[in-house]
Amino acid sequence: MKSSKRTHVLIFFIAILFSVTGCVSIPEPHILKTDMLVPAQRQSDYQKELEFPVIFERFIDERSDRVAIGYRLGMGGPTSIAPDKDIAEVFEIIVKKVMDQKGVRLGPSIFILKGSIQGATVGNMPLSNSIKGQVALELNLMNTKTRAKVWSRSYTGQGMGTDFQSVLALAFQDLSASIEKDDSILALKQVYLASGGKLPQTSDSASLQTSSIQAKKSLIEKELEDLADVKPVINKNQYAVVIGIEKYRDIRGVEYAAADANIVKLYLNKLMGFSEENIVLLTNERATKSDIEKYLDRWLKNRVNEKSTVFIYYAGHGAPNPKTGNAYIVPFDGDPNYLESTAYSLKKFYTSLGELSAKQIIVALDSCFSGAGGRSVIAKGARPLVMAVDTPADIKKNTIVFTAASGDQISTFYESGGHGLFTYYFLKGIRGDADAEKKGVITIEDLYQYIRPNVEREARLQNNEQTPQLIATEGLLKLRLISR
Repeated sequence: MKSSKRTHVLIFFIAILFSVTGCVSIPEPHILKTDMLVPAQRQSDYQKELEFPVIFERFIDERSDRVAIGYRLGMGGPTSIAPDKDIAEVFEIIVKKVMDQKGVRLGPSIFILKGSIQGATVGNMPLSNSIKGQVALELNLMNTKTRAKVWSRSYTGQGMGTDFQSVLALAFQDLSASIEKDDSILALKQVYLASGGKLPQTSDSASLQTSSIQAKKSLIEKELEDLADVKPVINKNQYAVVIGIEKYRDIRGVEYAAADANIVKLYLNKLMGFSEENIVLLTNERATKSDIEKYLDRWLKNRVNEKSTVFIYYAGHGAPNPKTGNAYIVPFDGDPNYLESTAYSLKKFYTSLGELSAKQIIVALDSCFSGAGGRSVIAKGARPLVMAVDTPADIKKNTIVFTAASGDQISTFYESGGHGLFTYYFLKGIRGDADAEKKGVITIEDLYQYIRPNVEREARLQNNEQTPQLIATEGLLKLRLISR
């Protein structure tokens, strides 16, 4: 044992001697440029009044080694890898950029966003030429008045390749994408905006869900209050069927659909002069297939005449039949695997409207029919389709159709606006924003020219492509929706 110890000591001193004399060189650490690790920022278009102000606290580095982030294996032994600046700055820049896109921004606030760096490593994989990078971060939102943690999430990012710089950059890019995809903090933002700057006292998910629902109700109530004193000129020869399905019996729901239907009914009455008794509202469990058939196929026919205006609004799932290519409105009790027997086909929808003796019919569909996600579903195992939902043969000349997206796109919701994305701008347009020249009149053409660019822009900020469509004869483009 003594001989072994002496040998190790001798080797140690020899290594030092060679190092001092220059016979053995100690490798310099491999330096990574931190400014090359931050992903590019997407453009953001959040309005100032929709911002959620927070204080960003300096992130805490919880790693045991805060200098080296890995080792590169070579003929001369392992070489340490180190950033040229504090790696915590990279985490901070990424989080601020992503939060900025969500409208969570630096400002005077009782809320502090804290970050805890759990990991940042890059190095050669065993028995391989590949390099792997990993980063990990925990974020916490604290209420400084109550000292409560109101939100907490952990995120990770990974990258693989053959270059240390690019691999770690990929890991940070993956981390950025993980934070961006997580919209849980937007529920808090919704509560904050609706309640005048108050947040729940806990980060419990059930509590946050309840608070988010209450926030949605508060936003609806605010819109009701804003229009409470409006006294419209009622036209009793106008009829509307308004459908919004937010919760389905057997499939995933559609954000804001029922709430949107309630607001559309309000706007029809207060701004467009529809009599309340002439507006049918079908939401959630009241929007079964039989309910929809009853009011679209029979109720309207019993009331409409040649001087009537008809308005149909639908927010909910659409679905394609992969075998026939037909598109369907999915009722509360619909099943995408059995569309022909449980759903309401668009072909039948347009045929029923074409049989009405109305002067004009206006349709607004905040749905999509590709089966690619968003406000559409598809039979299990089937592939998404490009749907021709605007077949001219199905639509009569007295009918105007607004659709939320083209046939191969998905329609989505607008979290910070508290509506479906299409419906949000549809309502804003009716309320007055589509009257660009302030002439007191909003036509079908005015409304579409306002909706389309705004929806396209906001959808791109969500990494989606959504282009609303308008189907109408040239003569109907000048039809007045609003006259003040």
